[in-house]
This record gives sequence, C-alpha cells and structure tokens, in this order.
Amino acid sequence: MQFPKPNFSSSKPLSEQVSAIIEQKILGREIPVGKKIPPQEELRKAFGVGLVTVKTALADLTRQGYISRRPKHGTIVISAKPGREAAAAEKNTVCLVVCTGIEKQTAGSKGFYALINSIEAAVKGRGLQLIYKTLNGGGSMDFGSNGKTIAGLVLAGNILHRHLRTVKKTKLPFVLIGDVFGEKLAQGVDIITNDDFRGIYNAVKYLVNKGRREIAYFIPLGEKYPFVKNYIDGYRQALKDSGIKLNPGLVSVLGSGSGVYRRIGEFLGKNMPFDSIICLTDFDMLKTVFREKKVKLPGDIIVDTSDPALCDTRITPGVTETGVIAVERILARRADPGLKPERIVVPYKLII
Repeated sequence: MQFPKPNFSSSKPLSEQVSAIIEQKILGREIPVGKKIPPQEELRKAFGVGLVTVKTALADLTRQGYISRRPKHGTIVISAKPGREAAAAEKNTVCLVVCTGIEKQTAGSKGFYALINSIEAAVKGRGLQLIYKTLNGGGSMDFGSNGKTIAGLVLAGNILHRHLRTVKKTKLPFVLIGDVFGEKLAQGVDIITNDDFRGIYNAVKYLVNKGRREIAYFIPLGEKYPFVKNYIDGYRQALKDSGIKLNPGLVSVLGSGSGVYRRIGEFLGKNMPFDSIICLTDFDMLKTVFREKKVKLPGDIIVDTSDPALCDTRITPGVTETGVIAVERILARRADPGLKPERIVVPYKLII
C-alpha cells in the first residue's frame, strides 16, 4: 500500500499529518472496515518518520474510533465514519447466540460445530473476542460485564420469531445464520443462508446422470416453512428438467425428535422401489432403521453434511464462508448502522 510523504516543512505536527493521511485512506475505503492497517514498522518506513510519530498517529485514530489496536493481531479498521466516540473502538466482542428448539439439531451436530469453528476463526482473524449465549425463549438478554464491549450478535440454531424479538430489544447489530423457523420469513434483517434450491437441484441431476430415476428424498421439515419450499422445488425442477415424473411417495418428511425413527419405518413399510437416496436429515438414524428393517441401502446416496466421515458423496454448506461473512457483516453494520439489510446466499458444494 502506498502512502504520500508528510510535509516536513509544515508547522503541522508530523503525527497529525500521518493520522490525516491514514484517515483519508479509511474514508476513501482504500482500507475498508475489517481490514488491517500495515504494521507500525512498515508505516514508519513508508512515511519516513520515527516510530513515536507513528504510534502517536495511531493513538489519535483510535481515540476517534476509526481503528482498534489488538495485541498479537495488529491494528484493524472498525469504522469509516468520522467523529466516532473512542468507546466504539472498545467494542471488540462478538456474541454467538445459540437459539434452542426442536426443529433443528445443534447438540452433537458436527455440521453445527463446524459452523461454530468457522465463526471462532473469523472472529480471531479480526483480532476480536468471542463469547457465547444460549437463548431458550423470549424475555431479555443479560451480557453482564461484557455488555459494553459487544460489537454485535450472530444468531444460529433454531431461530424463532420470539428469539428475534428478544435480540431486537438489545439494540445491538445482529445477523442471522439461517432463516427463522416459522410460517413467515423474517423481514428487514441480515440473513446468511444457503442456496437450497440449487444445492438440491445439482444433487438430483448428479444422480440422474448416473442413471438413477427413483430417488428417495428424506427431508426434515414440511412446506409450512417457506424456506423448505426451496428444498422441494429444487428436487421437482431437477426431475422435470430430466424428463422424470415426480413420484410424491418418494418424498418423506421426517420431522424431528422421536418421530424420525417411526417415519423412516413407515416409508420402508410402503415397499416402494428406489435406486438412490438424498438425505437432508439424521443419516445415522436412517442407517439404523434400514439395518433393523433388513433393507439394504442403495449404492448411490447423497447426504447434506459437513462431515466427510459420514458419506463420500455429499452436499455441504459453505460453513467457512458463512462464518467470515457473518463477522464482516457485524463489523460493517457497526460502522454504518443505516446499512440496508441483506439476504446473503452462500452456495452449496457438491462433493463427489
């Protein structure tokens, strides 16, 4: 990165000139929010000034709320808005809010743990701290001594509308990972979700190209949830584009909890022929029921999972990308509270 030299003949202190030059780089988005300022030694050489001058300039930018200086992580731009209070620079904590419920498994889920790991890595990469909070129902949220340092909230898990109402009361920036479980989609909030339609479409087309035409499709939820419609539509459209008539009997909504075991058994009880499987729910449970019912699993199976040990062929959400996007969105919204809410779609990956 190139920096102009300060005017050594000016009566204006060198530290103020250096501070002003870096400030213009930030305001002009040459150094965007979330990115690191070059190390102090590199800045010293670029400006041709002493290290004390650089440190004084950075301290000034910190007081203005443009940057945050983190030991071992460097100096990070946290705002592109002039006149920020110095307190803004102290908001160096991201809170991961795990929402609980019965619709989606979180405890023991390797996919969910992979998501948590991606968020942890993204937070650490920005020189921030991560704390955890579990949200069961409504009410209020108490962050204790961390309250004044929280930059924003990342919601994941079984996000319900009551969780959303609780989080809005905090007045903190937040982003949702995944849609709210409800008959209506959440509006006016940042949501990071997967391209469910394209992910399922590609999975079906892959099986069709292998000569499979009777694809059993196991999904966790029914179409009362708007986002689940993409699961169904991707399956239907891929079959239609392949000239295969939809057989509704091959689509099994398994639900959650103890009912999953029973519904898999009910599906097998129909003795319906199928030559392949796409499973978006508990694959271990699926294998257990097949084994107990003495039904052989087909050779071609695609599972929605981030765990390579579970199945060779799988569709997997971009968990690493999701973690990075979530943290960067929090930083961007903290820097610009008026930022327009977005629905950010992360592609699925078909791993063969």
